[in-house]
Amino acid sequence: METIEYKKLGTLSTGKKARLILCLVLLCQGHFCENPLAAETKEEELARSVLAQVEKAAQKTKSLESFGKETFPQSMTILDLGELALPALLSKLNEPNPDWKLRYWIVDAPR
Repeated sequence: METIEYKKLGTLSTGKKARLILCLVLLCQGHFCENPLAAETKEEELARSVLAQVEKAAQKTKSLESFGKETFPQSMTILDLGELALPALLSKLNEPNPDWKLRYWIVDAPR
């Protein structure tokens, strides 16, 4: 592995210095520290868990009415989480081809 002398960094452009620092940070994450970008809050984790439950219910139920009744507790949990649930909801909404009942539930849940 080639080492870079500190004095030679002065000859690099600002963009190259930024990319070098970013590469070092990304390399460091796997060895010395946790990835701060991958850390989820407890609320986000809960929202993702609730969405997994709702997705299973969407696959099992045929009608929107029975689906709504079956997922009422999950709706209340998402409402209690409020804005903290938005990243998980948007992430699931942007996934390709989820069940239409799930998409409807996600859009309707914040109301």
